[in-house]
Amino acid sequence: MALLVASERRQTAHYPSTLRESFFNWSPSVTVTDNPTPPNASEPNDSGKPIGSLLFFGMAGLLIVLVAAVAVIGVVGLIQDDDDGDSVAGGAGAAAAVGPSVIDVSLTEFAIDGDLTASAGEVTLNVVNDGAVQHDVVVRETGEKTPLLNSGESASLVLSSLEPGTYELFCDVAGHAESGMVTNLEISGPGGSGEAAAASEPEVLDGATADQMM
Repeated sequence: MALLVASERRQTAHYPSTLRESFFNWSPSVTVTDNPTPPNASEPNDSGKPIGSLLFFGMAGLLIVLVAAVAVIGVVGLIQDDDDGDSVAGGAGAAAAVGPSVIDVSLTEFAIDGDLTASAGEVTLNVVNDGAVQHDVVVRETGEKTPLLNSGESASLVLSSLEPGTYELFCDVAGHAESGMVTNLEISGPGGSGEAAAASEPEVLDGATADQMM
């Protein structure tokens, strides 16, 4: 029993020495690096991304607006060109549509009736004898005439290439012109009516008239 107590005392006396050695021999473990890493250095900086995106979308929108404006201008130009072409074609078509003039003429006792105006060029007179006796129509300036028409008969008189001016129509049956079967056919040109065209022609004076004016 005495031996066991002595052994425990020796072991207890040894512990303080071991603790003192462990305390004085302890040193902290510290690792020092030459290039310390700053905080959050590995994280990418996204602060410039919103501005860059706005610039990109802004430039894209401006480009789209410019392209749309150019397209609209081109379409408007094409429409105007088409309208101008249609106007020119319409004018040419209207000019080409002016063909031979056709005039209805009625013969009675004793008159020659009808809308006796036409444009320069070919003129056709559709003559009907609405009277009770024979009649015809003669163009004094050209000598062209219809056949002698009985009551109710009709004939067409084609007058080709009439120049602007006034042409006299009359019935060649004896005494009919003197009874009133005389009228004028007015042919107008680009410059206006036949009367105006006839008035624009220079007047030729004979010697007696010239002497009187002097």
